[in-house]
This record gives sequence, structure tokens and C-alpha cells, in this order.
Amino acid sequence: MNETFRGVDNVIGTASDEDKMYAEAKVENNFRGQPDGSAIFPDNSRVVEVKKSETNQRLITLTGQVVRNFLDRLGYQSFEIPPENVHIVSGGDLRTRHIVGKFSIFKQGIAVRDESIKTVLLDRLIHEELHFQGYKAIQSDENEDSSKAHRLGLATYSRNGEKLYLDPLNEAVAEQLTIAAMDGVSDPSIDREREQTQEARNQYSHLKKEDGSDLFDNDVIYARHFESPDSKLDIRTERYPYKQERELLQLLIDKIFTAKEESLSRDQIFHYFTDGFFKGNLLDLGRLVDQTFGSGSFRRIAEAGNDLEELKNTIEDL
Repeated sequence: MNETFRGVDNVIGTASDEDKMYAEAKVENNFRGQPDGSAIFPDNSRVVEVKKSETNQRLITLTGQVVRNFLDRLGYQSFEIPPENVHIVSGGDLRTRHIVGKFSIFKQGIAVRDESIKTVLLDRLIHEELHFQGYKAIQSDENEDSSKAHRLGLATYSRNGEKLYLDPLNEAVAEQLTIAAMDGVSDPSIDREREQTQEARNQYSHLKKEDGSDLFDNDVIYARHFESPDSKLDIRTERYPYKQERELLQLLIDKIFTAKEESLSRDQIFHYFTDGFFKGNLLDLGRLVDQTFGSGSFRRIAEAGNDLEELKNTIEDL
């Protein structure tokens, strides 16, 4: 179900139709004339774009193929994203701020932090490309010099741009889809790291984290053991991101599943979220939540914003 490029799916606001068309055209121009990857992080001047290695170029191409085939299997439309719109960046305070990647609706590009572990890089690339393929809307108002983002997948900005709703669930959906899309993906660098991970998992599956939980849980995306200079065991692990967000999404799905007395499967419930992510259909998702838990329930979830503790309490109280 491939289609031609769409920069944005909708333009809202009080601007004239002509100005809205102009705002949309500006977005499309950026798609065809990519700025430097550092422009995707305007608030971090020390971020720089790095030259793509042969392996990174291959993984960027692979990402496009994987995402489009995956969305086709799910029944969603997709468009081709040129490799030039995918940037590898480094520097700044990306690591200290735990920023691994970003999609810019206005720059029409993806910037992903360079990673030596290519399985991790592939996860980040697929995650951001799914955002790129998701529903996108901008807001253009009269007497305003520039447009602003309104929708990206499930995530929705308030009209004044000061609040962001549903972003944790938006990231959770993107990463759950990423994990599914990565299943079975093959590349020489990925295959080699999978072998290293399986070797470490087989040899050290008994190890625990400091909190007593298994070191090798289902979230481990990469693992390798090293011998440190003092002969102590050193195991490096990398995990799928957005763990808390994904757990909250699963909690909400489980509560709907139980309340509906299993009249809907968990996969069917998750489909409401993916329809909101790719088609912009929040109405059906909101109706499902409100019909299940009472009027205003979906609004309370949205208004929790990015406060994960408040979101958890809100879902638990439904």
C-alpha cells in the first residue's frame, strides 16, 4: 500500500486557505531540499552531522525497506523516504540528555545519534522512520509568522503550543512497532551482534541486576561480555528504549481487555492505538476508552502529559 510522499496530512488554524497551502508547501520543499542534520536540533548548536559509514548507509537503506514492508503487512500506507533525509549526528549533550533520535515535521528529516552497536542504531532508525510515516498535522494561524506542530502520531499539542498530550503513549506505540519490525531483520553487522548477544545470554542467563530482576530480560537488544583488566566479568547490555512508556501502554491495554470481558483481543485494542498513530484517528480510541471507563477518561489520560507517574496513577484509577 505504498503511496507518494505526504509532508503533512492536515493543516489546521485560523489562517486563510492560501496561507495554509503556503505553509504546507514550505514543508514539502524541505523534504526535497534537506538541511544539515544539525538543524533538526536547533536548541543544541554543538550537534554536528557525521559522514555516513558504508555500514550506516546500508542500514539506512535497510530501514526504509523494513518499515515499508512492515506497514504494508499491517495494512497502512507508506511513502519512500530518501536516504538524504536520514542524518547521523554526534556531539552536543545528546548522550547526557539521553536523546537518541528525532524526527522534525518542519525539517522533514530524521537525525539519529551515531552508535557503535549497529543493532541499537537500527532500532533508533526504524523508530524515527515510523514517526515520519505517522500522521502529521501543523497549525497555521493568521497574524502568526510561522506555523507550529499540532499532531505527530498520537501526540497532540494544545492550540497555544504550550502543552503536549499523549506523547508517552505515542513513543510506546512507536517502539512496540519497532520491536515487531526488527524481528527477523538480517544484515551482516546485525547478525554478528545477535550471535554475540545469544552467546552472552546462554553463558550468563543466571545473572541478576541490582534490584534482583533478571539481567537478560526480554528488553535486552544487545549484550557482550568482556574481561576487564582486573579479571572481573564485565557485561555490556543495551535495551529497547521507552520501557516505562511501553509498560504503561500495556497496562492500559490490559485494563481495557479485562473491562471488556475479553470481547476484544489485546491485538485488536492495540490496533486502535496504531490507527491513531498512522491515520490520526483519535476519535475511535477516545470513544473506546470513554465507553470502557466513563466519560472524560481519555481526557484525563491525555492531560497527564509527560508525567509518567501521574499517567500511571491515572490509568490505575480507571
